[in-house]
Amino acid sequence: MVTGRDAPDKMLERMFEVHKTVSPTVIIDRLYSVFNVDVTDTLRHCALPVLHLYGERDHLVLKYSHKEIQQTRPDIKSIAIDGPHFLLQTHPQTCVQAITKFLADNRLIENSDMY
Repeated sequence: MVTGRDAPDKMLERMFEVHKTVSPTVIIDRLYSVFNVDVTDTLRHCALPVLHLYGERDHLVLKYSHKEIQQTRPDIKSIAIDGPHFLLQTHPQTCVQAITKFLADNRLIENSDMY
């Protein structure tokens, strides 16, 4: 669900290992936090440029969430990547390229050729 069908076996094995070390109470608390968080005001008042990367095959974050982010902050740079919820873990190079380009485009770094 979070890694997509094409996740390497080693990644899945590691995730299951880590998952076994977390108590059910902690998992329930994290899920509760995720489903009840609202950072709309923080996003609206953030003075910095914002990059929003999201997986086109993300089955955890609902599609309307992306539209809500865009409505809250119309100047946000949203980039859809063909991947699951765990984009940074499954598509690191694509994410690094998008982040580096965003930083360079917004003059937050000097050289986008560093990656």
